[in-house]
Amino acid sequence: MAGKQTIKNIIFAIAAFTIVIILLFVADRQPFGRRNSTFAVDPDTEISSIDFTSGKAKMILEKSKDNIWRVNGRYEARVNGITFIEKVLTGIEIKSTVSEETFSEEITGKNIEPVRVRVYSGNKIIRSFLVYKTTSNIYGNIMKTTPKAKPFIVNVPGYDFDIGSAFTLNENYWRPYTLFSLLPADILKIELENGADTLASFSIENNILEKKVTVEPAYDFRTDTARIQRYITYFSIVPFESWALDLSPEEIVEITGKKALFKIKVTKADGEAEIVTFWPREVDGELDTDRLWARIDDNNNLVVVRYFDIDPVIRKRSYFFVN
Repeated sequence: MAGKQTIKNIIFAIAAFTIVIILLFVADRQPFGRRNSTFAVDPDTEISSIDFTSGKAKMILEKSKDNIWRVNGRYEARVNGITFIEKVLTGIEIKSTVSEETFSEEITGKNIEPVRVRVYSGNKIIRSFLVYKTTSNIYGNIMKTTPKAKPFIVNVPGYDFDIGSAFTLNENYWRPYTLFSLLPADILKIELENGADTLASFSIENNILEKKVTVEPAYDFRTDTARIQRYITYFSIVPFESWALDLSPEEIVEITGKKALFKIKVTKADGEAEIVTFWPREVDGELDTDRLWARIDDNNNLVVVRYFDIDPVIRKRSYFFVN
């Protein structure tokens, strides 16, 4: 009898153990294990901040109490940039597994430094994973939840774009695509240097207290005050097309070593100045008649600017004189 009871106990224990394993598997609902393969954020969960770390470098996107996202606490973040990263974080799914051999060859063998991504809701980390950027797949990445976890290629179903590009520590990528964003009351002086025609250069004094604007040098011409005042309003939004983040340092030196076409310096009411310098742009050896290169202040990266967008602020001095 004792032997039969022992057998029954063993069978019961095995059955109980099997049930527990099944329940754990069903609860996990992930073929590779939840801890190894959960990357996406629940769309119903509010994301309050995202930080990116790679080596000693770190960048933070954080939403303030007034629901405005900021980059490293310094700049207001580009709206469509935030929309893009939120789409990625809530939509990423596993596309395929990555063998240890492939990971060793494409990542370890090439010493690719991962980007550690942490996503917060309030003070709680709701997702954390590693992004290994690579050209070995069209989605631009291999991801792991932890250094020892299984590697995967992930994608956002319906979108064949480079997901890896969303996880960049370059704060320029996250800033708004604007050269100037100043109201007339914020502007004390505007100076435009015309590299092609020095006689077309000018400066505008915006005397807010006396409600007077002047253009120098004026010579013997009478200025059109209404036209000057309208010109100042154009600086409320002057956009650019994109950051040229793929340019090498050598290419940037070559571009900026040429004579500038235009240089605009806007001195603000607080005494600080914003400076944008423009250079001609070539594509495949041909002059681009639609776009220019530009540098915002002393930023290390250049931007691509359309003539169409800057035409309102690129004027000759004669524009302000009465015919």
